[in-house]
Amino acid sequence: MKSLVLRALSLILLASMIVPKLNAQITTLASVFAPVPFLPNSTIIPIPGSTINYTHVMFDHPPVDKAVLYGFYLTEQSDKGISTEWKLTDSTTSTLMNVLKFGKSYQWHYTALNARNKVIFTSPDYKFSIVALPANSRVRVVTNEKDKNQGGYISFDYHCMIADRNGNPIWILPEEPKKEYTRDDRVRDIRVTSAGTITFITNRNAFEVMPDGRISWRGPKSGPATVEALHHGVERLPNGNLMTLGNHTVRMPVPFDTAIVPVEFGVVVEYDRKGSIVWKWDSYSYLRPAEIEFRKLSSGQWNSSSHMNAFRQTTENGIVYVYAGFRDLDRLVKIEKSSSKVVGTYGTQMNSGYGWKYNNLFHAQHDVCPLRDGNIAVFNNDSLTRDGVISSLVIFNPVNSALVFRMTCEAKGETDGKSEKCGGVDELPNGNLLVNCGNVNRTFELDANHKVVWDAYTEYAPSDTSGWKPAGQYRSHYCASLYPVWFTTNIVNTTKKMVTMKIWNEGDNADKYTIQYMVGKSWITLSSVEVQPYKSTTAMIPRVKGVVFSKIKVISEANPDFFRTLDVVE
Repeated sequence: MKSLVLRALSLILLASMIVPKLNAQITTLASVFAPVPFLPNSTIIPIPGSTINYTHVMFDHPPVDKAVLYGFYLTEQSDKGISTEWKLTDSTTSTLMNVLKFGKSYQWHYTALNARNKVIFTSPDYKFSIVALPANSRVRVVTNEKDKNQGGYISFDYHCMIADRNGNPIWILPEEPKKEYTRDDRVRDIRVTSAGTITFITNRNAFEVMPDGRISWRGPKSGPATVEALHHGVERLPNGNLMTLGNHTVRMPVPFDTAIVPVEFGVVVEYDRKGSIVWKWDSYSYLRPAEIEFRKLSSGQWNSSSHMNAFRQTTENGIVYVYAGFRDLDRLVKIEKSSSKVVGTYGTQMNSGYGWKYNNLFHAQHDVCPLRDGNIAVFNNDSLTRDGVISSLVIFNPVNSALVFRMTCEAKGETDGKSEKCGGVDELPNGNLLVNCGNVNRTFELDANHKVVWDAYTEYAPSDTSGWKPAGQYRSHYCASLYPVWFTTNIVNTTKKMVTMKIWNEGDNADKYTIQYMVGKSWITLSSVEVQPYKSTTAMIPRVKGVVFSKIKVISEANPDFFRTLDVVE
């Protein structure tokens, strides 16, 4: 009977009324690794009675049978009752509201209307609140040319927040109930991923979380001796794995001395969703002893750190490369990922002459960003002990090592531009560059003409109420919204011969969705269908007499942890 089901299912799947070519397969439930669901364990979102940590809220509720439209009713509560209310309609079971405020309480409910515009269901009232903002941090925007900058939102990691282009926070890092991470853990490198999750690293571990703070992935708490102390950054890769930096130490003799000291070697490491290492590159196999500069600190102790502090994976002409940066060696390396071989080296020439392209354009740098035009951008902290040196954005040509562009971080009346640590640069979707100046509390965006089209300063208020003070950040990143991935689905018609369903893509990015049907204890998997942002698709699956389809599951390809399961009513 199972073969009959597969044969029937392979006949029809209409996506936007187009029949795609199918590949059906059986996966037994026992062999499926259960993911951490992206959606909370609640049929109502936000969870009734909860306190959430973001103001751009995707409201979500179950579908109602025979409903073609939903009414949405939201009120802001105050001590004196209702202060603001919103009423609107939605054709799906999710409604995005981006006008809510921190420190406020809300109440909402929904209604379902049938084809005759008659209310057939009214939900109870659901209440929730939004946390109050920390009063000691802010983002002060001095330039915001909306027609020329990328728009969207920017993360400020030491502030533990994501803010709009006017400096208004829309998301802050929540306090994790088990204290696996806290806002006081030196949170760094906050990014909204293409999967709709948020990644960051603390002084204890690397994390990927849902916007509400539930942990989706964490770095291994212990690992092999060659990967210790995850640090500096973490990024979700296109394949869903997580890449970060680690290090390990090797005891080595100091040249012309009797001392033996621990030498730190950086490691770029890629983990799968289970925390297993699937790829790593260890600088111990690359750096020659002559390139390790042993120098004494003012305390008299030996320091021999190369201090790997940056990585970036990219694809060039179909080949995957990983760039890694060593602050204390003034060096960037380009690694061919498939072979783990260094195929390019940029920066200051080393003692051994192993540098291939040395140009002396940057020193003590803190980031590397390969650009789409083939050049490379670096945030150049530079040698601040020298008079007149100012930290800068540096863009150079990797072919001839020539300087393409340089811009310093100074700003009249604001900062001298000297950033000892931190900082970063990203290329935005429109080709502009987002530059975070690290210890200098400035973050700005440059257009193609190298004009500043957005400029902001991060500040904090000390407890002594002495006024706002500069507050440097670690790095900043851009995101279009908190919802690059979001979809809803519903069975719109069931007959003895056919199950008809719709999928609505409510995220900002195109996505593909895999439809699975449960027969007995097995899932029957059909090939995925693609849906553009804010569009829908229809899928029609034939039924086979005598075979019970008890459940349907729809899974996002962009984020496989985001899935919805529907009951099939006979």
